[in-house]
Order: sequence, then structure tokens, then C-alpha cells
Amino acid sequence: MLNSNRIFSGVLGFALLMGLTSCWEPTKQNSDFEKGISHSNFLVKLVDGDALPTEEVIPNWLIPKSRHYHFWSCLRNRATDQIIRGIGFIVTSDDSKIEVVTDNEGCLHWHEKIDFDYLAEEAYLQLERTVSGTGIYQGKHKIQLAINPWVVSRKSGLKEVKWIRDNQGTDIPERIKLIGKIKSSLFLRGGLQRKGSSRDGQMLNSS
Repeated sequence: MLNSNRIFSGVLGFALLMGLTSCWEPTKQNSDFEKGISHSNFLVKLVDGDALPTEEVIPNWLIPKSRHYHFWSCLRNRATDQIIRGIGFIVTSDDSKIEVVTDNEGCLHWHEKIDFDYLAEEAYLQLERTVSGTGIYQGKHKIQLAINPWVVSRKSGLKEVKWIRDNQGTDIPERIKLIGKIKSSLFLRGGLQRKGSSRDGQMLNSS
């Protein structure tokens, strides 16, 4: 009888130990958090953008000094995969933020003016933006974009804006450099505007 009790206690102890060990395994939430997804109840299904017409030039040189971009990000409910319509989210860059409302397609739209060196070597410059929930939708997603402001002047025929997705690589040609977000931020300046905003080029800052 005593031996039976000892065997039962040993088996029970082993089961408890295994249960505790499984609790220490990395969770999907932790994995998501490392990728820039902070316990969100929404998903980013699409990120894209294109350039807008601009005539801003450097005086006396008549060469472009900036590019204007229209970016968009389309969202869905994480639990139901339904389109999120008419809900406000915050889009944040390094030094600016703006609240934008999703349209009927569940997409956020915003404009950015980005200064660049026209005479520099053509490259794709990586940008990071954060989409954060404000109401019934909580959490945040970090999205990565790459822009090539030299596409038009160099007539390379490349797409000017690309979405950089985790673990999926890019279709950027090997001859064109992709400059990381840290180096890109050293010589890019700009800010965020709502789509259609016209405040004489004034940027909406985080203050």
C-alpha cells in the first residue's frame, strides 16, 4: 500500500511539473509583441501608397526638394475578419501623430511630405509607422514602408512605394539599396496630414 502511494505521488508530481513547464513556453501574444503587435484586436491586411504631384523646388536650382505621398492601411477585426468601418485610429511617425477614421473599405488614409536629397544615389528608404487603436479597438501594429523618391527623375520604372512585410522579403532589385529605418530617419524630414488636408503645407505635429 505504501509503495502504491509513493508511485501515485511520483506520477502526480511529474504531471504538475510538466504542467508548469508548459506555462513557461512562449505565447503567441509574446511573439506578436516582438513583431510590433501589442495585444491588438485588429489586423493590418494591406499597406500601400503612391506619390502626389508637387512643384516644390530648391530656389535657384530648380530641382525637387521634397515628395508628397498618399499612404493607406486597411484593417479588419481580428476575431471576425470583418472590415472596420468608420472607426478612428492613431497613425504615428517618429515626430508626428494624427487621428484618422477608416473609410467604407476599412482603410486609413493620410498624406506625408518628405524632404530628400535629389542628387543622392537612388535607393529605397525604409519608414516605420505605428497604427494604434483608440476606442473599441485596442493595441497597435508597426508597419514598414519603403519609398524611392528618385523613381521619376531616374526613370527606373520601379514602384515608388512598397510594403515591407515580415519574413516575406521585398521585390526590390539587387542593384537598388534598401536603407534601414534608422539611417533613413537621419536625412528625411516631414509630417503627417489627413487625406485632403490643405493647410498650406503645415504638418500636424505630435504636440
